[in-house]
Amino acid sequence: MYNTEKYIGACLTSLLNQTFKNFEVIVVDDCSTDNSCAVVESFIPKFEGHLNLLRMKENSGGPGIPSNKGVNFSRGQYIFIMDNDDLILNTAFETLYKMAETFAADIVYMEVGYKFNGDENIMFPERENLQIMGWQGRGPFVDKPTLETENIAERIEIFCQSRIGWPVWEKFFKRDLVIQNDITFPNLKASQDIVFTIQLLCYAEKFLRIPYPLYIYRRNNANSICAVKRSDEESIKFWTDVNLQGLEFLANFLEKIKFFNENPQYKWALLDFYDGIHFNQLRRIFSNMSPQKCYDILQKIYTERFGEYGNLIAYLCNSSNFSRFKWITSMQYFSSI
Repeated sequence: MYNTEKYIGACLTSLLNQTFKNFEVIVVDDCSTDNSCAVVESFIPKFEGHLNLLRMKENSGGPGIPSNKGVNFSRGQYIFIMDNDDLILNTAFETLYKMAETFAADIVYMEVGYKFNGDENIMFPERENLQIMGWQGRGPFVDKPTLETENIAERIEIFCQSRIGWPVWEKFFKRDLVIQNDITFPNLKASQDIVFTIQLLCYAEKFLRIPYPLYIYRRNNANSICAVKRSDEESIKFWTDVNLQGLEFLANFLEKIKFFNENPQYKWALLDFYDGIHFNQLRRIFSNMSPQKCYDILQKIYTERFGEYGNLIAYLCNSSNFSRFKWITSMQYFSSI
């Protein structure tokens, strides 16, 4: 939670109204400067001892570290992580718990959910105003609870085809799966869910897809760290840092798993997938700038990070980016004629 006094009450109310009652709520405050904590404290008596408010000693700048703190503090059999301005249906936990127990699933994955354009005037939207969506995953979607393949190679192929979404709030998972395998969120300002989901996919044995929309995503750009107004140089630095740090974390994780050492093509596929997502974030900026201007910005970023190798890395990265950009532009042109 960070500076969400307008919405955290609605989020907690949707948890308070659950038909399934045997759960704890852990709110991790990342040094909010508004009245968010006071709102949470007002809900503590309503949860009768099942609501805990934890406070970070200093702002982490992203949701990864606070999420790790919440997971480590938790004691339940399963974990479900929400964004602090979203909602869930009253029957969500009852359905998710039943699915997990029935199929002995390590992860229950909600392929679809609800989205609405929310602001401070709409706390609880009417059902007819909700838009059903497939999150970041693409279809085809299942029409009944379906166990995904246990073959890790096939899972990675499906994930890299974006047929499994990466937002963490679409997944209900066993706490032991995370704790025993030391699965953590990286300390990134964005994209930490991608890395976390890859770790889950690599360690989970039973991965259950369900067709039930239970989560309500509030489209609230004002609170999104990715929607902050930045100059072109600031945007390039932001997404380059997220990409470099995420690739480093992901590469170190994959190195520890025997499968990827024996099948390096799948390691490359995941690293390329992650890199491609951040190239897409940068593509709009690159399209409005000359290669020389982009190089100058990248050269500054990479020299600060890699010292004497900064110039070479900036050149290689810039060359790769513009080659990819030209290829995508060409494919779009030929597909339109």
